[in-house]
Amino acid sequence: MALHRPPSSANEIDDESRISDPCVKICVRDRESDICLGCGRTGKEVNDWTKLSRPARAIIVRDLDKRLQALSDKRRAKRSGRRGRLGTQSSQNQGKD
Repeated sequence: MALHRPPSSANEIDDESRISDPCVKICVRDRESDICLGCGRTGKEVNDWTKLSRPARAIIVRDLDKRLQALSDKRRAKRSGRRGRLGTQSSQNQGKD
């Protein structure tokens, strides 16, 4: 399942020289990677978006789904590890009573 869909129709591409901003108005960045959880861009890419060339923007947009999926997988794995540790700790604590 795609987390972000890059511009693909004429309506989503402003003109030949400009790709629409991929912002989805969910501006929360992952602390470790500085990747926005909404659009998948780094803080620098968000700030520089209007200054980037069309090819540079196209490369970023092409990679957004991969970035968001990798970030999602990493965050899911982190939560799983935390749950596992918490479950182990609580079961160890139960035997001490």
